[in-house]
Amino acid sequence: MLLETPALVILPFFILVYWLTRRHPRWNNLLLLLGGYGLYAWGHLDWVLLLFLSSALDYLIAQKAFLYPQWRKPALVLGLALNLGLWLVFKYGASAGTGWLADIGLPLGISFYLLRKLAFLLDSYRGRLTQPLSFVDYALYVSFYPQIFSGPIERPQAFPGAIAPAARPALGAHCAPHSRCCFLDYSRRWP
Repeated sequence: MLLETPALVILPFFILVYWLTRRHPRWNNLLLLLGGYGLYAWGHLDWVLLLFLSSALDYLIAQKAFLYPQWRKPALVLGLALNLGLWLVFKYGASAGTGWLADIGLPLGISFYLLRKLAFLLDSYRGRLTQPLSFVDYALYVSFYPQIFSGPIERPQAFPGAIAPAARPALGAHCAPHSRCCFLDYSRRWP
């Protein structure tokens, strides 16, 4: 993908909107998700549909495994079968050179995001996730664009901490007790 003129216009706008929503982590995560999906759509619109639909299906499977322990093993088998089947179809079907798969080509980063989805399914099965992620956080975990090319594949339970807002110090937290420097508190002026 070449950096073209529309990207030079969209990127500053994206950064501005991200900065304006910095105090609302849900909006930040949604914006990052839409930005990542936008980059996938720039390559090929079918790739975004594949990423979204497979992520939604895996999220539903993992939620079933998280909520109902008796469904953990069937949900894991179903998720593994769907993801590995999807990977085989695109990996070897696109290289066959005929049909609609040859027209679409191999989706960008398919191996990487399928491995991330498998890590999420396996951690859900093993009970390593302490709380279920929202769909936006899960989809952002799967499609986080900077990690598609740089790696590594990290555990799903580590990702929410990376996208959570940083804790801000309380007003006057850096002041000595009973001092009057709280009037000069700079933590209120700078986010």
